[in-house]
Amino acid sequence: MKSKLFIFMFVFGIFFAACEDEENDSKDDQKVEENGFTEEINSFLPDSIITEMEDLGMILNTGGSPTGVEGIYDVTPFVLDSSNISSDYSGMVFLDLRFKLYDQNNEDLTIKVDYVNGPEEGSGLGSFIVGEGNKFTIVSEVTTVALSDTADVAMLFSGELKDDGIQDFYYANFMLENNEGSYFIENGQGRVGYDSDGFSEKVDSLKSIEKDISDKSLKSVTGK
Repeated sequence: MKSKLFIFMFVFGIFFAACEDEENDSKDDQKVEENGFTEEINSFLPDSIITEMEDLGMILNTGGSPTGVEGIYDVTPFVLDSSNISSDYSGMVFLDLRFKLYDQNNEDLTIKVDYVNGPEEGSGLGSFIVGEGNKFTIVSEVTTVALSDTADVAMLFSGELKDDGIQDFYYANFMLENNEGSYFIENGQGRVGYDSDGFSEKVDSLKSIEKDISDKSLKSVTGK
């Protein structure tokens, strides 16, 4: 009798665990829509921009259960993959990018972003995060400041989290509104860049690298 009870409890335990996993998966699925992005992201990024980003080589990791990605990361050498700007060329080097990810909330798939890219910087940027396992994509609507100009930009970060950094980091931005400033690219223009050594290390500080800012041959990724 005891052995039958044990077998019953064992089988019931497996069934209960399977139901619990299925329920958790179902909750994750409810967070994202058919294309793997949240409703908020789809409201912000039309299909036409998502398609153009992918056509330019941007990696988009979708899904409702990304891993925790909080930390500060250094992207160098920060290199252009492709863009829709006629004067750009694949392989052009940008000023180094550093960014901080924090306040991640996987219940509503939100996260905050600070970043520095030469004279550009942004802080406390409310953003959305999607992905499965260690692969993730972060989507932000950014008001960025450079010198005396401001602009509204769609900014995306993608990669695969490792113990000491991010592997295969990719970045995309599309100009939403440059407010007719002279510093930024034109409305509708966009770029896809990546960390050309394949790995973006974790660092302790968000401080911009002075030697990069002083190098006038380099530009920020949203600069003309």
